[in-house]
Amino acid sequence: MAVWWVNQGQTLDQEIEHGCVSARRLDAAGRVPWHWATLTKMQPGDLTLHVARRAIRAVGVVLEGATELDAPPYESDLLTDAGGIWLVPVEYHLLERPILVGTMAESLRPQPPFNRRGNLQQISCCAFDDSIAGALAAHYRDRWPTASPFADPAAWPS
Repeated sequence: MAVWWVNQGQTLDQEIEHGCVSARRLDAAGRVPWHWATLTKMQPGDLTLHVARRAIRAVGVVLEGATELDAPPYESDLLTDAGGIWLVPVEYHLLERPILVGTMAESLRPQPPFNRRGNLQQISCCAFDDSIAGALAAHYRDRWPTASPFADPAAWPS
């Protein structure tokens, strides 16, 4: 089982509604940015941390591997282009009290998704270290939704 950090920004609400994570396959120059291609590494049972507006707002479980589509299942100017998208189905669990990334201890801010100064990078998705994810789960144990994989300490990554 892997843990993935997913920066969603403007697409979070639509992707929660449709139970997915998505990214374009090609940038404007026709290249494949590594943090978009990371979606193709997600496997069923992997855990996800969903970040938007500078806070962890949801955790999730990957339901299926990535599929290629021409466009997302929702309206989006951000993800519409001739290169298509990758889409990964995810079961979301929303946090009632989001975790502000600026309040997280330095030890819980690995590179990536954070830079050397501890600031969040503008990347779509990256692997998140299992041991740090376990420490994050333990530190914020009162924040995880009851039905989420982070609610049970026995399920925490280590």
